[in-house]
Amino acid sequence: VTVSVLYWEECPLRGPGQRLTPLQGRMDRSKPVINREVFNLNSVQGGLRQGSVSFANVSLQSDKFCTVRDQQPDGNSSLAMVDLEKYDSSRQDIKEAEAAMHHPTKKILALRSGGNLQIFALEQRQRLKTATVNAPIVLWKWINDTTIAIVTDGQVLHWSMQGDAGPQRVFDRELDTNFRILNYTVDEVGAWHMLNGVQRNAEGALEGKSQLYCVDNGASRVLSGHAGTFASISTPKNPAESDVMALVWTENNQGRLLLMELPTPNKRDSSFERRNIAFDVTTQGDFPVVAHISKRHHILTIVTSRGQAILIDVHTGLQIASEQVSQNVVFTGTKYGKTDGVLAVNNQGSVFQVSINDSVIAKHIQQTLQNPEVALRVASTANLGGVDDLFRAQFQNLFQQGDYTGAIDVCLAAPNDILRTREVLNRFSSLNVQPPVMSAYFKAALAKGKLNGFESAELCRTVLARGGIAFVKTQH
Repeated sequence: VTVSVLYWEECPLRGPGQRLTPLQGRMDRSKPVINREVFNLNSVQGGLRQGSVSFANVSLQSDKFCTVRDQQPDGNSSLAMVDLEKYDSSRQDIKEAEAAMHHPTKKILALRSGGNLQIFALEQRQRLKTATVNAPIVLWKWINDTTIAIVTDGQVLHWSMQGDAGPQRVFDRELDTNFRILNYTVDEVGAWHMLNGVQRNAEGALEGKSQLYCVDNGASRVLSGHAGTFASISTPKNPAESDVMALVWTENNQGRLLLMELPTPNKRDSSFERRNIAFDVTTQGDFPVVAHISKRHHILTIVTSRGQAILIDVHTGLQIASEQVSQNVVFTGTKYGKTDGVLAVNNQGSVFQVSINDSVIAKHIQQTLQNPEVALRVASTANLGGVDDLFRAQFQNLFQQGDYTGAIDVCLAAPNDILRTREVLNRFSSLNVQPPVMSAYFKAALAKGKLNGFESAELCRTVLARGGIAFVKTQH
């Protein structure tokens, strides 16, 4: 389909030799939540016109780039593009385009005017692809490096940069047109899709609903949820990754969270416990805007429209922390890859990170929340210090009880290899039990990764003492 070219022209936002720098937000290193401003959109040279920083004009497709459609007095649009890693900016005069978004990782720009869509390579100044959608578009976003999702009043479409095909229907909307669509998400394997929207209910509250679509059977279900996310994570009892969904919403000024495992073609059994959890929100009328599960910590981060951040352990539902991270309205967010946290934008132009504080999170769970079990799990999963005494005590208890398999598991799970020492190896090797504990230790250690120097030396000594290669063959 041929469409008219949306004219754009590059002009710098900075003068010769001038470099934009981030605003350094204050961080309280004693708290479990790190909150720091990464950039302020109003700091671009020439500033932004009043009203430009809004859900309709700001596009945050990743933690690398942010764009703001800045409408000029003559009615034409200028696009401010910020490189959040280099703290560098440029401006595109995009004329009649009503929406624009930067590719998550590459110097590629997508423009939209009505149903006319175009994709440009910025450095080559080349148009890559065009298409037309014959229906009102209410949301569009990059869902990966090659695909743009397009939500209309009636359907969800995917438009691939690869090949010549135009946007293709994925499924029909079941959220009616009274809902304002806020986000659309696809899980890692492409088996599940989630569409989030809000509407005013009879009492005037902002009600959130989410449409969950299953590719396998082509069926949808509408659930409560202002925001949601997917994550592939293992459980403490099963190393195979589970496809976990989190849906968050508020009702009657109470936060609600649904955590559940979704079946995928690669895993039909369920090893993740379904949970329906209540959590506190501090401001009346508040609702979740963005949710993200850290694969390092297995902790869900929720950021609400009134600037509250909540951390929840996904395996137990424990509310770990709640902090006020913005005094202004938050309207969009995405994953912050540097810390596996959240990057969000408020209506005053602040682009800020909300991250788990690795230096204190485990100790906070142990001492403030008095929950050593979750503290151990978080420290082990994320390889964090701060609760070394708990690991040593647990190892000692299991060893004294004769639970050598459990003691090995704790030894290998302890952060920073604090228990993988010569002393611990000597304790295992001194045991005169069958089957030999050292055989179980080395099997578990090798399954986890490489042996350290102490372990390699002990393995060689054990093998030579018990018959060399002939002994190794009996262990498989």
